[in-house]
Amino acid sequence: MYEGGSTRSRWASDVLARAPAADRYEVAPDLDGTLSREDEPSELLAIVRMPEDTLERIRVAADLLVVVVDRPENPGTLIRS
Repeated sequence: MYEGGSTRSRWASDVLARAPAADRYEVAPDLDGTLSREDEPSELLAIVRMPEDTLERIRVAADLLVVVVDRPENPGTLIRS
């Protein structure tokens, strides 16, 4: 999805030209801003299906370190801590 009637950056134009997509939607600026939930809306939004995931794909080893975080506001503070 992308905002209709706007000038896109070279990056966004390249992505639209190269990425295969079954459907592309041009949306109104107000809707684009609402969907991206940002002060400066994203140039492109993707609607995708997330694949099923299981814990079995994680290889357990004696030196495995796991950090579980639920929606951190600022992941950088976790890395610096």
